[in-house]
Amino acid sequence: MSVLAITAALGASFSWAAGAMIAHAPARRLGAFEFTRTQLISSSALLLLIASIAGSWPSVAWDHWPGFATSSLVGVLLGNLAMVACLQRGGPRRTQLLAAMSAPIAMVLGYLFLGETISPQKLAGAALALGGAGLAIMYGLGAGGSSLRSDPCRGSSFLGLRRRRAKPLA
Repeated sequence: MSVLAITAALGASFSWAAGAMIAHAPARRLGAFEFTRTQLISSSALLLLIASIAGSWPSVAWDHWPGFATSSLVGVLLGNLAMVACLQRGGPRRTQLLAAMSAPIAMVLGYLFLGETISPQKLAGAALALGGAGLAIMYGLGAGGSSLRSDPCRGSSFLGLRRRRAKPLA
């Protein structure tokens, strides 16, 4: 494997983790919908600017616009909403653990729905990701020395619903 590919993968992972830590406070303050709206508008403007400066518009295959629209709606909008809701409720460490599971989940979905074969390298990579997530859950220490298992969640971590607190009797 080339050094450039390894460096790019490490840089992307670092940027993703740093972004989750930076976004935690604004996501909690703004809420999932407002944060996602702000994030998507700003990233779309930046992408339009970069594509315009680079002169990349002629290379876009516009006959695939239904796929672009579907991917944007499902993959980007719903994916970002789910990620920001997870970031709000579980914090950056739990969000990163779920993000680390995207490759093994994609492998299983590709096997089940697309008929892809699972090579020994893919299986080893999935086992490594699952093992790393398990170790992080069992032994990961947060700020103040608390483990991930004892970190409080905001609301239900299963359904993503806020717990209702009983009103005190007056």
